Amino acid sequence: MLFITNIAAVLFSLLIAVALFSFFRSRDDTVAEASAYGLMLMLMVSSGIAQVLLVCGLQRFLLIGLLLPTIPAVITLIRLRELTVQQLKIARHFMKAHPLPAIVFVCGGLCMLAFTVWNEVTRGPISFIDIYSGLGHKNGSLFTLLHTGDQTAAIGLNHTIFLADWQPIVAAPLANCCAYLAIALATYALARRYAWPPTAITVTLLIVSMPRLVHQNLATQSELLPAAAALLVLLALFRTVERPQIEDGAILLSSISFSVTGGRLCYLFPAVLTALCLLVLARRHNLRLWIDVAKGHPIYIIVVLFIMLVFSQAMNISYNLLHGLPWIGALPRDEVVFNAGGILGAGANMVRYLLQTIHMPAFVDNVLQWTFGWRLVDTIESVYHQTVGVWAGSKDAVEAFELNWAPDNPWTWFGPVGFLMIVPAMVHALRLGPHRLKTTALAMLTYWSLIALIVAWQPSNVRLMTPLFVCSGFFTAFLLPPWRIGRTGCRVLQWICLAMIVYALLTYPGHSAL
Repeated sequence: MLFITNIAAVLFSLLIAVALFSFFRSRDDTVAEASAYGLMLMLMVSSGIAQVLLVCGLQRFLLIGLLLPTIPAVITLIRLRELTVQQLKIARHFMKAHPLPAIVFVCGGLCMLAFTVWNEVTRGPISFIDIYSGLGHKNGSLFTLLHTGDQTAAIGLNHTIFLADWQPIVAAPLANCCAYLAIALATYALARRYAWPPTAITVTLLIVSMPRLVHQNLATQSELLPAAAALLVLLALFRTVERPQIEDGAILLSSISFSVTGGRLCYLFPAVLTALCLLVLARRHNLRLWIDVAKGHPIYIIVVLFIMLVFSQAMNISYNLLHGLPWIGALPRDEVVFNAGGILGAGANMVRYLLQTIHMPAFVDNVLQWTFGWRLVDTIESVYHQTVGVWAGSKDAVEAFELNWAPDNPWTWFGPVGFLMIVPAMVHALRLGPHRLKTTALAMLTYWSLIALIVAWQPSNVRLMTPLFVCSGFFTAFLLPPWRIGRTGCRVLQWICLAMIVYALLTYPGHSAL
């Protein structure tokens, strides 16, 4: 019965994703845009259904709930069957033209999915009874279970819901892999606005080869879903500006809500994204125009408002406030220590995070140690202690600052791509980018500054930086135009990316804290 349940969950998810992809392709979205939309909306549908069932105490009807959206999915596929078949031919031609990326995405994705599912099966489903009692029961409404339990504060459910005991074992690994693939597709779709296909493909491989993303794809409590939802906001924003359609506006609002996670900083990045969207849309056209467009589609307004009600966690927050609990609960990994050092502490934090972006494979230091008798990590830490250590000391730091490039580090960063590509690309976009790209880069820098200002530094804060680096990855396409990197250079970078992915997989520590 367990095997059938997992197979059914996979088939339902696949059917919904393919139907959504075909729908968005029928309105002339690119293959990458339609694929990213299809995968992320499928995850939103799955999460939304599970959350509504949990609130109503109907968790045992999960498969029936997932079966309902397959009915319109089948109708859509039948109506668009010729277009769907045509997309298979396009995919085959793409694989022939770009064999290396195809191998990475198809074979690598399947291998990582199989590896993650095997981990789940051998370890068994995770029990959240001790952490969050509402997710650990198969019967009863969420709020009833919380009220009769230990008065645990309700947490953000958008992504944690995939780890519930009553979910199929394959739910969490499938969600991670779909989010990972959605990040790749959305990055490519955004990069194509500033680069030709070979460069955009190379940029995509650079982003998905970052060690933290590879490790998060295999982790239990993954950061990929909120990061993928945030990147989808940017994709929907760019599409809305370029060719206004009500569907893109609905996806934009839904994705902002779906990027809400848990903990007291769960609304920080969604707030930055909201401000970015308002600024860009107001600059493109007066906001009154967008409001008038929305008024002409009342059905969309009703649906989006319901989606935002569910994904914004308004019900959970209301429950917490009514019962005198913290306004939003947090799993242990989501706890933060706030900055007590003011502006001086924020400046020190900015330097700490910037130095942490210098993240190389551990064998680089080993080779330097063996060849020259010194380590790059020691040099960077020496620079830190002679600068920040002198004028700020340990101000606004929970722990002593120490770089850790060890492969078993559960708080691994983003590899050479983060410091050598994404950070320079962000600066380059701020200086020379077109208005929309420059505004987006400014929003990312604003979020980075807010993290430095609000939160005391500690190694685990890297989880707060994941959406920043994911959403900034496509800036690299603007940094690498054809006259700076040719076909040979792209091919070399692609092979380096493949090696980085293999290295990250081989050194995966397996910590659930990831």
